[in-house]
Amino acid sequence: MKPSLKKAFWDIEMGRAINWKKFSSQLAKFGIADKEIKRAFKVTRYSDDAYAVAIASEKLVNQFKVIIESHSLKTRSAASNRGNSHLEKVDGALLVANTSGNVVPYNHLFKKDRLVDTPQKTHCLIIENLECFLTFEHTFHFVSNHCDFDMDIKDIEFLWAAGNSITNSLIIPYLKKFNGQVFCLFDIDQGGLSIYSNLIKAGLEIDNTKFLFPYDIKERLENSKRKACTKELNSLSSNYGLSETTNQLITLIRHYKTTIEQESYRYEF
Repeated sequence: MKPSLKKAFWDIEMGRAINWKKFSSQLAKFGIADKEIKRAFKVTRYSDDAYAVAIASEKLVNQFKVIIESHSLKTRSAASNRGNSHLEKVDGALLVANTSGNVVPYNHLFKKDRLVDTPQKTHCLIIENLECFLTFEHTFHFVSNHCDFDMDIKDIEFLWAAGNSITNSLIIPYLKKFNGQVFCLFDIDQGGLSIYSNLIKAGLEIDNTKFLFPYDIKERLENSKRKACTKELNSLSSNYGLSETTNQLITLIRHYKTTIEQESYRYEF
């Protein structure tokens, strides 16, 4: 972890004011979503550069630190997860994972000169939202009860998508090695559909790569307060025609002009 970021965490713990804009921007570079940052901290503005920051979720903050340490390699493995891999030489990639019975997530390391790990589970469930990944057992029960998903949790490896990083060309061979299915729990919006599309374009079999969504998707979209702007609705065209499932989702998003963040599922855990 960079000294400046380490100091910021320390200042927060000591109750000292920090430059929140700079700090939150640094966290975002590690693939941590803005909404997760906002849930982790309570912020009060003193001036343009000085903010009082209190920890609202110790669990999320500790996980942020794990992610940052995992990305501290000054190589492609860090850049790929930050989403700016084009700026650095291709070297490796990291994939955060967990399985039933584990408390702390672990990392898979992928490098060009390293053999690809062999999955220890039959299937995998890729989760876009960090909080849903951290509470993966609750997420598992949600998809079991609300989606077309009937699997034993002992047969699943849970993977954090970290945005579009899951589509890294060094990670794809690992995903292809699962003997069962690759399940995808993404936001029901252009971002989630694009991640799924990129996985297929990268070589995953569409018949074996399943985009999960709740049975009552129509009702959820109808009641959603997350409105889709005209720009997002138009951008959906880039993913139309990929599969019957994605076509159905795109049609529904356009009809209701709303989207769904998988974070909303957490209220049903």
